[in-house]
Amino acid sequence: MNMSTVEEIKAAIESLDDRQVAELAEWLSHRTDDAWDQQMCADIAGGKLDHLIREAKQSARSGDVFGLPGDANAPPEDKELEGRK
Repeated sequence: MNMSTVEEIKAAIESLDDRQVAELAEWLSHRTDDAWDQQMCADIAGGKLDHLIREAKQSARSGDVFGLPGDANAPPEDKELEGRK
């Protein structure tokens, strides 16, 4: 079956059962993730994110960043912050 338009592909998807739709959705998700990863690697290699990396490192050095919730370096609770203002 040769499908050359999005409309033809959509029509074919409509004929799939739920298991097949789930399988297709998982495949599309991985395909999108892989494309994103490749683009990020290309952007990093091309220096497009250098300014963000510098900002993040500077924020870490100055103590302006916190760990994730549950981490020892997690941000203080709002009540704790109120006393700092």
